[in-house]
Amino acid sequence: WCQEKDVPMAAVLFQYIMRQPLIDCTLCGPKSRAEMAENLRAATMPLPEGIWEELAALELDRRD
Repeated sequence: WCQEKDVPMAAVLFQYIMRQPLIDCTLCGPKSRAEMAENLRAATMPLPEGIWEELAALELDRRD
């Protein structure tokens, strides 16, 4: 799905987590400064309009 949207999976993951009101902290454990910078870029890069609605429509978090 991320490849179809041409967005890095890390960007969707980090930003999805940051949108969740019950999650106060996420430890990502970068191994280097370069990886930390990459994580920061992923967490702050603009994502396509409507991506969260499309993701919700996939119903990936269903528990049945």
